[in-house]
Amino acid sequence: MADSSCFSVKVIDKCLVSPPPGSVPATLLPLTFFDLICLRYAPTRRLFFYEFPHSTAHFTHAILPSLKRSLSLSLQHFFPFAANLILPPHPHKPHFLYTPHDSVQLAIAESDPSHFHALIPDHPKDARDVYPLFQDWPMSCLLSDGTQVIPLMALQITIFPYHALSLCVSFLHVAADGPALHHFIRSWASISAGNGLNGPLPSHDRTVVQDPEGLESAYLRHHSEPINFDSEPISQRLSDKVRATFSLSKPQIERLKNWANSQITKSTQFSSFVVTSSVVWVSFIMSRELISGGSGAEDEACCFAFAANCRNERLGYRIPVEYFGNCFAFCLTAVEKSELLGENGLVVAMKAIEKRVGEVNKETLKDVMAEMSAWKEFVERGAALCAAGSPRLGAYDANFGWGRPIKTEVVQVDRGRLFSIGESRNENGGIEVGLGLGSAHMASFVAVWEQNLKLLGCS
Repeated sequence: MADSSCFSVKVIDKCLVSPPPGSVPATLLPLTFFDLICLRYAPTRRLFFYEFPHSTAHFTHAILPSLKRSLSLSLQHFFPFAANLILPPHPHKPHFLYTPHDSVQLAIAESDPSHFHALIPDHPKDARDVYPLFQDWPMSCLLSDGTQVIPLMALQITIFPYHALSLCVSFLHVAADGPALHHFIRSWASISAGNGLNGPLPSHDRTVVQDPEGLESAYLRHHSEPINFDSEPISQRLSDKVRATFSLSKPQIERLKNWANSQITKSTQFSSFVVTSSVVWVSFIMSRELISGGSGAEDEACCFAFAANCRNERLGYRIPVEYFGNCFAFCLTAVEKSELLGENGLVVAMKAIEKRVGEVNKETLKDVMAEMSAWKEFVERGAALCAAGSPRLGAYDANFGWGRPIKTEVVQVDRGRLFSIGESRNENGGIEVGLGLGSAHMASFVAVWEQNLKLLGCS
């Protein structure tokens, strides 16, 4: 179990869940260039918290059997999550392979109810607190010919008796992006709640992805080494990190949009994603500047990145909305720090992000290698920030029969160069932002965030 300074959990059961016997034949799926972008990403984790005023015994006897059955039925359609990533030695291509009896590991754990009250608040809290809520990543297997075999998903449910439970979905991003993951979660929840699949089946047809730029070959040249995930102890990596959640109500979002529209001459309708991301970006840079004492160069370029969903016809040809896998363009925009810190910094940020969003099309993919390289350089200089998620993912629609989540979080924001953005748990049209920073930087960010909202009439 990952180490944490605050509390631990007791694992009371582990089981392996497979699709129903005979429901999925042995299947090999190639990786597209979209998947190869994410080949070396560390495990991605999404936490869901639910009210659950019952005992652990009630969960294991009355809930768990039907939950495992619904998971099995869901994996029949979303079988790549039960499959393995196969990494054969170069020059052979990596791929996903599902064979009968492949499975997803599900762990059931229990924790003191008092711990739940420390986990759920929005205010800054120790980033290590959530780490007992998920398993260490399952061990990969190394075959005699040098082929790596790596599981793609692991699940953990933690019961806080008579109070709540958490569900942590851990997966490798190479298997699926945000829309595909949440398609699976909503489907599993719907079956669990007794409503059937209640939505379209996922599409596993990899031939719908076109690669006229030869990006697959370019990525394969850069990914010939074995994959080893970060093994640095959590206690060291996150010793000074805190995480917090920031909320913007629908009225606040509307005021931000109206303010933004009043600052420019041409008619532009900024989206909730653009206005929220801009406030986060500028507040991040301003707060970083305050704690560093303004030591960086004024002409330093600061980078903002995001993933743009490329389903439908964004790339000039149709990719189904229900396509399962990765299907996004990695986009970045860069602005000089002095502009972001200037009087019109928010307007500059909004224009830059809005312009980049409007440029996402098939031409975008031509520069993806250059943009990934530029992103790494910005990260090394500490001048990079990336948005993860979207207000359109429907994370709060995951009702397994216990009610909607009372909160959901993206764990990897604690790496400090990433923030999550999603819909509000309280109202349609609101936004939630998750952020992880060093404690001093977070204190500065909170002050700057509140000041910026006050200046914009949104406090």
